Amino acid sequence: MWNIALRKNLSSKEDGGFSLAEILIAIAVASILMLGIGSLLFSSIRLYGNGNANAEVQNESQRVLNLTLDSIMEAQGVCMSIPAAGDNTRCLMLGDLRIEEVGNSGSFEASFRGTVLAYLPNVDEMLLIDLHNVTSFDEGTLEADGYVKFDLADYTVDSEASTAAGVLSLMIEWLDEIDMDRGAEAAIRLPWTLGQDVTAFRVMPAIGGPDWVFDGPPPWNNVTNTSLPPFCHDVVTYVNGGPEDFYYYAEPLTLRVEISFINDTYNVNNPTRRQIMDDVAVRSRLDVVYVDVNDSSTGMQAYRHWS
Repeated sequence: MWNIALRKNLSSKEDGGFSLAEILIAIAVASILMLGIGSLLFSSIRLYGNGNANAEVQNESQRVLNLTLDSIMEAQGVCMSIPAAGDNTRCLMLGDLRIEEVGNSGSFEASFRGTVLAYLPNVDEMLLIDLHNVTSFDEGTLEADGYVKFDLADYTVDSEASTAAGVLSLMIEWLDEIDMDRGAEAAIRLPWTLGQDVTAFRVMPAIGGPDWVFDGPPPWNNVTNTSLPPFCHDVVTYVNGGPEDFYYYAEPLTLRVEISFINDTYNVNNPTRRQIMDDVAVRSRLDVVYVDVNDSSTGMQAYRHWS
């Protein structure tokens, strides 16, 4: 009798299953385990994304910088504007800018053959535009010798320096036309796209600090101070005539390139950023360098090499 009652009691407990307390404890333990696994998985995905973003931005920035340095190193001429503090270099012309007076009219014309490094801030792109023997160009006509002759009818061209300034302004206005959102004008930009996700591009002399022009005779003749400006403005007064301005640049022309990149493919709220910088010297001895020094009374000038 007693054995029968004991069996019934045990049987009733076995048929009852887990208690509510046991189920709640199991759910809590499973939740903690799932939360830990999920957190570990999320961290792994985030680390993987950050690693990919870092690798991509490093590869892209190094590629763009190398091509930029190579273009400057092999330049056969330079026409540029030194950006003011906080500004970017919009257009750097690297090639033979040929400026000639039309007869004795006091009016000049310009043609160019070479490459152009450009920055488009609205679409965060850099362009490497090849103007060697192009078949067509909106802002000029192709001459028989492969130069592009610019249409400077809307610009002042009464001197060599003002003509160079007109050419640079013309190029920047054309760049503004294609510097739209990523979709607009993409077909025009695509053949020349050097790099995307570029947030800043600056090219300036590697020496000189904010005072790029030295007023006086060329100081680098017998002086080794590398902090001296790379450009010189000298005024010579003749005995039987008035004063005459001369402009020189220090050889070799050495430029500093600064480029900033961003990659938000893997993390929009915390994108990967990188700034890269290097100095590069132009290998060729340039007869003239056209430089517009911002925040300076000199403006665009034609600087000859000192010899």
